Amino acid sequence: MSKRRIPLSGLKQLQEEIPSMPAAACKGSDLRIWESELLRGETRPDRKARHEQALRICKGCPELEECRAWASSLPLSQLGGVIVAGELRRPHRIYNRNNEETK
Repeated sequence: MSKRRIPLSGLKQLQEEIPSMPAAACKGSDLRIWESELLRGETRPDRKARHEQALRICKGCPELEECRAWASSLPLSQLGGVIVAGELRRPHRIYNRNNEETK
């Protein structure tokens, strides 16, 4: 069984489809930060640091609750492989910033 991931081009499209959240802290950010898997040339500690950075951005975002409501309305298959609404979403599981499964 292969993992369902959204390629960076898909992340760009997903970012464009996010409802209007003018104060979203992620707006205009480098899309690679939200990728859940290892990037080319990246070590596991690098990925962990990148995930922590993304989760910090989410934690301080004034639009977090609206983003969570939007993200929870979508199937996991549409958001699998990304960090969104303060959660690391894998194709079949969702983890919060403490690496605890949430659903």
